[in-house]
Amino acid sequence: MRSMIWAVPILLAVSEGAAAQTKDIRDAIPVRDEVFRASLSSSEVAEVERLIPQLGSNDYEQREAATQRLALIGRGALERLRSAYFSSDDLEVRLRIEDIVHAAYFMYHVYDRYGFLGISQRTVPKTHADDSRIRPGHMGIEIHQVTPDTGAERAGLKKRDVIIALNGEPLKEGFGANANFGAAIRQLGPRTLVHLTILRPGNRMTRKLEVEATLGHCPEYLARDPLRMREIARQFLLTKQQFPAWWAKHFRNATGHREE
Repeated sequence: MRSMIWAVPILLAVSEGAAAQTKDIRDAIPVRDEVFRASLSSSEVAEVERLIPQLGSNDYEQREAATQRLALIGRGALERLRSAYFSSDDLEVRLRIEDIVHAAYFMYHVYDRYGFLGISQRTVPKTHADDSRIRPGHMGIEIHQVTPDTGAERAGLKKRDVIIALNGEPLKEGFGANANFGAAIRQLGPRTLVHLTILRPGNRMTRKLEVEATLGHCPEYLARDPLRMREIARQFLLTKQQFPAWWAKHFRNATGHREE
């Protein structure tokens, strides 16, 4: 089986037993399945359309790059990958599509459950720097570090910025407030847009950014929480059992009838 570099460890566990089959279907019919429900921007759609033919390129590096990029795009590419799977007679293309779909399925059911903002943080007392903009009974979260190539970095967040509101709701002071903020972010699925109200010396601003999958950027973050890791392990085993039937329904044994 091909060696592929994935963003998360589980994506190395590509499904086995893929085999070439003669397909009677040339145009895939959209399916009403939640795994397929992910929107793409017009530029991402164009990118997917450009990358799919490269899965069968004669250039190995181009095939690998296209595979990895489509895996990162994930669920949003599934409908087009499904169409390509039905229409292609190239075993290489179909094996790679199965790898990508397998990765997207696991990301959705296992790892996409936990959102990642892209910062490390600490609680800031309401008296921080005598800033009167933090109201009594509320608090701020100071950014200690911004993780490269994350929504936080792309939104322009900086070290020592102070977050005082999430989606317009001020952060309330109290025991466990820092942990509560982190938990609120984790419960948001990847590609969720959030608005953070930020304090900087002399400035108050709002930054919009996209939450990402925790394990894709920071696996050690989850590893520090044994309860969460046990839940991930349980969900992984369940998903591993479910995937073959899901794959057979939507790809291997799919018919021309619309699925409800």
